Amino acid sequence: MATIARFRGVARIGPVRFGGFAGFLVWLVVHLTFLTGFKNRLTSLLHWTISFLGRGRAERTITERQVVARLAIAEWRPGPAQGPTP
Repeated sequence: MATIARFRGVARIGPVRFGGFAGFLVWLVVHLTFLTGFKNRLTSLLHWTISFLGRGRAERTITERQVVARLAIAEWRPGPAQGPTP
């Protein structure tokens, strides 16, 4: 199972294959089914609904630029054990 684009996906359950919007719905239902707890299911469904209606993307990726910036900030700020140098 995979989502390909907005409201499009592919899924194969045994000999049955789904594509397009039907594949997306199968992926959605199976994914929600395997989440534990009602709160997680509801939160995921609401988040997906907001993302699809608003075309927002909440996924986060860590880039090399972010890693370099975080290391530079860590070097620039004195840690609690370091303190100012005399």
